[in-house]
Amino acid sequence: MAFFWLLLYLVVLYIRPAEWIPVFRGWQLADLTLIAGGLFLVFHIVATRKGLVRVPHTGLMLSLFGAMAASHAAHTYIGGIQAAIIGFAPVLIMYFLVVNTVTSTWRFKIVLWLLVFLTAVLVWQGIGQKLTGHGWAGQKLIAGRITWISIFNDPNDLALAFAIMVPVLLAILFKPGFFGLKVLPLGLLLLLVYGVFLTNSRGGALGLLVAIMFFFVKRSRYVIPGGVLGGLFAVPFFLFGPSRLGLLSAGPDESAYGRLDSWYYGFQLMKANPIFGVGKDLFTNDYPLTAHNSFVLAAAELGLVGLWCWLAVLYVSFKGLSLVQKHHATLAPYAYGLQAALMGYAATAFFLSRTYNELPYLVYGLSASLYSLASQDIEQVRFRFTGGDAVKVFLLAVGVLGMTQLAMKTWL
Repeated sequence: MAFFWLLLYLVVLYIRPAEWIPVFRGWQLADLTLIAGGLFLVFHIVATRKGLVRVPHTGLMLSLFGAMAASHAAHTYIGGIQAAIIGFAPVLIMYFLVVNTVTSTWRFKIVLWLLVFLTAVLVWQGIGQKLTGHGWAGQKLIAGRITWISIFNDPNDLALAFAIMVPVLLAILFKPGFFGLKVLPLGLLLLLVYGVFLTNSRGGALGLLVAIMFFFVKRSRYVIPGGVLGGLFAVPFFLFGPSRLGLLSAGPDESAYGRLDSWYYGFQLMKANPIFGVGKDLFTNDYPLTAHNSFVLAAAELGLVGLWCWLAVLYVSFKGLSLVQKHHATLAPYAYGLQAALMGYAATAFFLSRTYNELPYLVYGLSASLYSLASQDIEQVRFRFTGGDAVKVFLLAVGVLGMTQLAMKTWL
């Protein structure tokens, strides 16, 4: 039953019926489905006495959760601690539901296809919005860009939802199998790419291109042939894609200058509070803009401790998927798709403040689930998060902050 409630939650997360369908208006459907799923998961664990699924990802997720609370505890801000716990608890519950209910290959495929179809539904409503000027929920275009509601009310968030599903469809498309079965994933892939185009999102376009390039390079295991093949897919998007894609530099684009100012402000906050940060969700407390960079936002609000925890979850997901690719031929195609999705998210996160967005944590959960399934079959897939891994994450944090500093000095 917990798995059923997870599926229902994903439908609610994407479609948001309580926010635009009259019969459901006012219902806290997301909270209700998560609570029901969590309760059934607890009942199942108690009844079967199997315990929670053990993966390295979970400890780091809990560490990140703790870093969010610590970011306020360091300033003895009790209300902030409560807000941080309540704000991130739904994401953490979603992660636990994914890891502990997606415990078979067929369940994994069901969740993956459900996410693909839900994303396609959002593209379909976006097409209608583009044609009529308003979407299913009555939302209007934002400067000609399609959008949805709630966590997708920003075209950039909608583009991210589309972009991370494209490499998943590429993985399905390039799996060995009957050619006739590729028609559906090919059609859905083209639909999602068109959806990114309709959002006119620079961050989404960048994430999509990085994901596509990474998928083909990693899938072919050769940088040049994979890069060429990925480039062939990317070139049409550069030629006909978002008109704003060429404005990623700070040149004449005022929003780029605002982004760099936000990065600078974030670094000042981090320098003033280097260990635990200023507190989750307090970046805009005395500043009108958000960080426009998920790495900077994590460093500023959660400090170096929180940034390390945040990057560690990304790192361990990436490492687990690499081991699945290397040792489990049956599940490897899905690992390639999810890993490319993570790379696309990481590229997008460099220009957008999506530190706490539900979508990457959903991918983390699926990555942990896939790792768990593969490690049950093949011992070589299993690994522990060691001191060496911790050092690598630290170096990754230093590298990301250094790269951001270099970008600021180059563009300013």
